[in-house]
Amino acid sequence: SLEFWLTSGRYTDEFEKKLAEYLHVRYCALVNSGSSANLVAFMTLTSPLLGDRRVKRGDEIILPRNVHRSVINALVLTGAIPVYVNPQMNDRLGISLGMSVADVKAAIEKHPSAKAVLVNNPTYYGICSNIREIVRLAHAAGMKVLADEAHGTHFYFGENMPVSAMAAGADMASVSMHKSGGSLTQSSLLLIG
Repeated sequence: SLEFWLTSGRYTDEFEKKLAEYLHVRYCALVNSGSSANLVAFMTLTSPLLGDRRVKRGDEIILPRNVHRSVINALVLTGAIPVYVNPQMNDRLGISLGMSVADVKAAIEKHPSAKAVLVNNPTYYGICSNIREIVRLAHAAGMKVLADEAHGTHFYFGENMPVSAMAAGADMASVSMHKSGGSLTQSSLLLIG
């Protein structure tokens, strides 16, 4: 923490507010890791304040198969059921790509009661999905959109970068400052639009 406390205080609160303004998001929370940010994001979806759109045990969430283990842990904690979208492969490079819009659209059509879609933006290999279109499709179906931006911190601070999840209209993003953001120690943000 900015104050060497185990919880937040006035300097942390002020920093979160100023960073939220700078990033053009409604709320920014400092957390110790992207894993924690993912867990908090998923637990936020269980809030009774969301009414019928809240995630309850047995509800489905659409996500790529190549998610970080913290997302799997969040599924276990919330009791949500994964609906996997298999990312395409680039056989020449031997890497998985992002989720295709067509595959996400098919998953939404096949699972219209799913509560949310999670997108890796970018993948561990730096591949971005068309997150703007995925957000549009998910929101049109009444679904929330979460993004794991562990490797996309620079999208918020650079020019001529791929679009960040929040700029694309996602509802929440977990952003790991220590991977591509220059943080001196493990630190992350949970951004809420």
